[in-house]
Amino acid sequence: MIYCPKCGAANRDASRFCNECGTRLPSDSGLRCPMCGKVNALGAVYCDACNARLVPLTAPSAQEPAAPEAPPKRGISFPAKPREEEESPDWLRDLRKSAIKKPATEPAQPKPPPAPAEEVPDWLKEMAPPSVPAAPAPAELPDWLKGMAPPPTPPPAAVEEKVLPLAPETPVELPDWLQQMKATLPPVTPAAQPPAATGLAQAVIPAWLEALRPKEMAPAGPAAVEEVAVEETEGILAGLRDTLPVVSIAAQSLGSGIPLRFEVPAGDLSRAGIFSEVLTRGVGAVVRRGGETRAQKLWSRTQRWIAFALVLLAVMAPALPLPFLHDFIHAFMGTPTLSPAAQGVFEQINRLPEQTSVLVAFDYDPTQAGEMDAVARPILEHLMERQARVIAVSLYPVGPATAQALMETLASPTWPLSTTFVNLGYVPGQAVGAQLVSSLDFERVTPFDFAGMPLSGPTRPPALQKVASLREVQLIVELAATPDSVRWWVEQTTIHPDFPPLVAGVSAAAAPLTRPYLAGMRPGQADAPQLAGFLNGLPDAIAYEAALTGSNPFSATLESLAWASLVLIVLMLAGNLVQQATQLRGRR
Repeated sequence: MIYCPKCGAANRDASRFCNECGTRLPSDSGLRCPMCGKVNALGAVYCDACNARLVPLTAPSAQEPAAPEAPPKRGISFPAKPREEEESPDWLRDLRKSAIKKPATEPAQPKPPPAPAEEVPDWLKEMAPPSVPAAPAPAELPDWLKGMAPPPTPPPAAVEEKVLPLAPETPVELPDWLQQMKATLPPVTPAAQPPAATGLAQAVIPAWLEALRPKEMAPAGPAAVEEVAVEETEGILAGLRDTLPVVSIAAQSLGSGIPLRFEVPAGDLSRAGIFSEVLTRGVGAVVRRGGETRAQKLWSRTQRWIAFALVLLAVMAPALPLPFLHDFIHAFMGTPTLSPAAQGVFEQINRLPEQTSVLVAFDYDPTQAGEMDAVARPILEHLMERQARVIAVSLYPVGPATAQALMETLASPTWPLSTTFVNLGYVPGQAVGAQLVSSLDFERVTPFDFAGMPLSGPTRPPALQKVASLREVQLIVELAATPDSVRWWVEQTTIHPDFPPLVAGVSAAAAPLTRPYLAGMRPGQADAPQLAGFLNGLPDAIAYEAALTGSNPFSATLESLAWASLVLIVLMLAGNLVQQATQLRGRR
C-alpha cells in the first residue's frame, strides 16, 4: 500500500494520485518497469506483471559496498542477456561510442567484467523449442548447369523525349445564326487598366461598417444628411427615440397582399338577399313575396290549426266521458300483465313478514327520475303495505336527495317517515361503497344520516333500533338506471354467502344487461339466483301497480300517449298522400 503524504489515506501500489484528496503520490514509492510501466515494490528485481528485469546486470564499484541480495521472487525469472553480448550493427556501435565518449582529462574507468549468465534450470531447457539448423552455404553451380542459364539481359537504352511542334491555330467558322447574333451585340470596349499602385489598395468599406465609424473620424467630403430622431409620445414607448416603426415593418413582412376576386352567380345573390331579409324583417315578409293568393294562405293556416286540434283532442281523450274511446285504446294497447321477472319481485316482497327491515339503494339522479320514480313507486308502495322499515342508501352523490323527495310524496299517516324510514345518505366508492355496506355495520359506514343526525346513542333512528348491519336485513331492492349499479350489488352475492335476496327496478335501457343475472346462481347455493327478479321500465311498473291495487294511476297517461301517437301517425300518412296526389296532378 502507498500512503498519501497529505491526508494519510491508503492507496494501491500502482496508484499515482491519492483516491481521497487527489494529491500526487511520491514517485520513489516503487520501481517502474521499463517494459510495461507497472510500479513494483522497492527491492524487486523482476517485474510482477511481465517478468522483465528491473535492476541492470552491472557489478558494484570498489568504493560502493555491495547491495544485499534481494529475496527471490515468485514466478518465472528469465536471465537478462548482457548488452555486450547483444549483436548490433557497426554504425550503432560507433554511435554509442561517440555518445558515451568522455573528455580526455577524466581518467578512464575500468570496464567491469560481465556478470556471469544465470544457469537455466533443466525443466526450462525441456520447454525450449528445438534448435533450427543453420542454412547451408550456397554451393557453386557445375559447368553444365551454368551453360543452361539464360544470357544476361542488357540494360534498357535511354528513351529520348521528342517535343512535337504545335500546329497553328485555325479560325473556326461560326454558324450563320451565331454570326447574326454577334452582329446585333454592341462592340466590346476594353476596360481601362488602373494605374499600378505603389502600395496597398484601399478596400471598399460596407455601408453597415461605415455607419459604425465615429463622426470625428469621418472622411472629408459632402456632409451626410443626419436623420432626425423621432421621439414616441404615446403608448408604453413614450419618451423613447429611434424606435422601430411597427406599421412599416409589419407591412414589409406581410407584403402588399393578393387581391381575391370571386364570381358570385346571380342565383346565389338572390338567395343571399332573401336570407338577409328573413333575418331583418322576419319570415312573414318573405313568404308574402311568393305570390300566394289569399285562399292559399288561409288553407295553410287551417291545416296547422287542424293538426293542433287533433293532437290536443287525443291528449284529452282519456278525460272525456266516452266509454267507447277507452275500450278502443285498451284493445289497441292490450291488458298489462306481470312478466316473469316482475313476478319474482312481487313474490319476494309478499314473503316478507310485517315490520321487517329492507335496504333500498337509490342509484339514479334527478335527470333519470322521470322513468325511475315511476318504477320505484309501486315497489315502495308494496313495502309500505307490508309495514316494512326502509333503509335508504345511494352510491350516487345526488341519489339521497332524490330518495328523500320521493319518500316524502309517499308518506302517509299509516306509514310515517319518522319511524319507518331512514336515509343513510351517499356512500362513495361505487363498487367499493357496495362492499362497505355489505361488510360493515351501518354506524361504521356513515356515522350520520342524510339529515345530519348521528346513528348511535339516544338519537339513533327508530328504523335502525333492531338492525345494525346488512346481515340483519331481509331484502335488498336496487333501483338503478344503469347496468353498472346492478352489477356492483350482484358482485356482493358471490362474496358474502349470507347475503339477503336481491331484487331490482331498472330502466328500459338497462334491462338487456340486467336480465342475465336472473339465470346466474350464487356460489354453493343451487336454489339461490343472483337476482330474484326485476321490473323492466314503465310497462312492468304499470303491470305491477295494477296487480297490487287493481287500478292503474298511469293508465290515463298511457292512454294520452297512445292517442297522441295514433293521431300523429294518421296525420303523417295523410300528408304524404296529399303531397303525392298534388305532384301527380301537377305533372298532368
